[in-house]
Amino acid sequence: MKKAIQFGAGNIGRGFIGSLLSQSGMQHIQAVLSDDIEAPVNVTTLSVSPEKEYDLGPQQKLTAFRSTDLGVAFLVEDRQELIYHAGDLNDWVWEEETQDYNTQMTDSYRKQIDLLAQKLNGRQLELAFVVLDPRQEADYARGLCYFLEHIPAGKVYPMHYWGKPEIIATFLRDHPAYSPRIEKTEIL
Repeated sequence: MKKAIQFGAGNIGRGFIGSLLSQSGMQHIQAVLSDDIEAPVNVTTLSVSPEKEYDLGPQQKLTAFRSTDLGVAFLVEDRQELIYHAGDLNDWVWEEETQDYNTQMTDSYRKQIDLLAQKLNGRQLELAFVVLDPRQEADYARGLCYFLEHIPAGKVYPMHYWGKPEIIATFLRDHPAYSPRIEKTEIL
């Protein structure tokens, strides 16, 4: 029997794709949603809260991290493989915000990434999906750079770039040392 687990956090989690998974032959679909999302009808759902761990199956575990926006970030352990999805967890620094706001945002983001590093305890993520948002202008790479400096990860997929995948090329030009780890997610 094919099994699918859909993860959703904050606004990212509101677009439930269970019907698409069902149409593709998946027979058992489970939704793992942050506790701020209403569960879809007729779907097995696990509602998760930040800073808690959950068993998803015999060899699957999930740790939820607090977001700096809506929802949670996910660390999934599946048979010794580690996958991370940031959701809306990012260093959301904005030019128009106060210095106090931006300092608090940076501190909150770094605390969660440091907790992730502690949880990994030297183990490497196979895949990571991390925010790279061009709307932050000069600060667009703050969160991703901190993540890459502190988290061992094989393949890192930038996301949340608001239909502007060229920000990945900009990042690679600005930070060429990270190019072996960064995956392009759209063909330009």
